[in-house]
Amino acid sequence: MRVICSSLSSRSFSRLSRETFNRAIVPYTVVPLPGRLPRSLLRDANVTPVATGTLARPIVWIGSGMLVLVALCPKLTMLFVVLPEPVKAAMLFFSAGFIMAQSSQLVTARLLDTRRTLIVSVGLCTGIAVAVAPDAFIAAVPVLASPLAVGAVCSFAMNLVTLPLVARYSTLAVPLDTDALEAISNWFRGVAGSWALKPQTEVAAEQALCELGDLLVDRGHDKLALTARLAEDRVEITLRFSGAPLPDPPKFASAQDLMGEDEERHRFSVWLATRQAQGFRQRLVDGVNEVWLAFED
Repeated sequence: MRVICSSLSSRSFSRLSRETFNRAIVPYTVVPLPGRLPRSLLRDANVTPVATGTLARPIVWIGSGMLVLVALCPKLTMLFVVLPEPVKAAMLFFSAGFIMAQSSQLVTARLLDTRRTLIVSVGLCTGIAVAVAPDAFIAAVPVLASPLAVGAVCSFAMNLVTLPLVARYSTLAVPLDTDALEAISNWFRGVAGSWALKPQTEVAAEQALCELGDLLVDRGHDKLALTARLAEDRVEITLRFSGAPLPDPPKFASAQDLMGEDEERHRFSVWLATRQAQGFRQRLVDGVNEVWLAFED
């Protein structure tokens, strides 16, 4: 993931050329010899799915629908059954490699809390049980009599069952005094730890909250109400305060804004707080200013 982000953020990367695509195909189609692939091949291979959009969420949903159609159509399933054994083995190694790579990235990028640990444990235990004693599963559910299928179904079911049990809201009311920033930081660190947010999400959101809190103190506000909500793939934070609203962030900011008038400095502070946010919105609700921020997780 770090390689993908560093490549996409490069100023020289604008679109995928034919030469880059040809180099990116090599790691996927050629079985590498013992050793290590060149760094350029690995970089291009990681950039290829991002640049072509194959990792986009709409494509994932379309692919899921196609897999459901294949699962419900016996004639299409027979096409995979009659495939030669070498082709099946190659497809298995290909899929297993991606699963292991994504699992390793998930373990290193996100802390597994109690709920996620339980989900992973149930999936592994049921998969191992099917592998050790497959006869009972073949007799009961022959369609799902494979360790991967049973483990995946049990993990999805456990995820849906335990999802309502997780506290997905957290609130804080803090007076904007000298200890306000420390209280906000401690509160959101506890929220990030209980929700197992990614480290980069925690840092970006905490910096935004501290920057906005400092700005509200500078503008003379007396108290602030915070609400954090954990959505499916992001964390949403709402700030409520009375008094004058915050200025809109500029489209382009420069260091010279810090030497300007108070309004320019405040606009720069808002830009600094929202530059890593996925979404930013400000509105007036029942006479109270409401600032909404969203950070991708």
